[in-house]
Amino acid sequence: MSEAAATAASPGHARPLYFIVLASASAPRLSAIAPRVSVLADRDEWVHQDYEKVMSDLTATHRLAHDLDVCLEQAGEQRADLIREHGERESSHEAERARLSGEIERQQHEIARRASFKWWVALPIRRAWLAIKGKPPWG
Repeated sequence: MSEAAATAASPGHARPLYFIVLASASAPRLSAIAPRVSVLADRDEWVHQDYEKVMSDLTATHRLAHDLDVCLEQAGEQRADLIREHGERESSHEAERARLSGEIERQQHEIARRASFKWWVALPIRRAWLAIKGKPPWG
């Protein structure tokens, strides 16, 4: 009989793969059981085909797990690169902040200087001097 059609007879098994062995310490016990044992056949090799399918699925799963491990390792490397780049950008931003803070401090000092009485008194003299020399007034 075959797996596909349990009621139809089929030719003998071309290459037997599975054997069931009954063992006992006493021969009389085994002879009492023997008539009730029937022969099991897997003529369509369903068990073997299922085994091949399971092994194929297992191989595909291992391949997928390996691919995921590679992707995870690449993502870890990318994350480390991004963290490093972020640190570099953060330090360059900090340097830029310090530079701008210094510039603001210099500008504040110039504003305070130009707000003084001395600067306003000297301004017309400075502009007249620059006009005599032929230079622009902002020079």
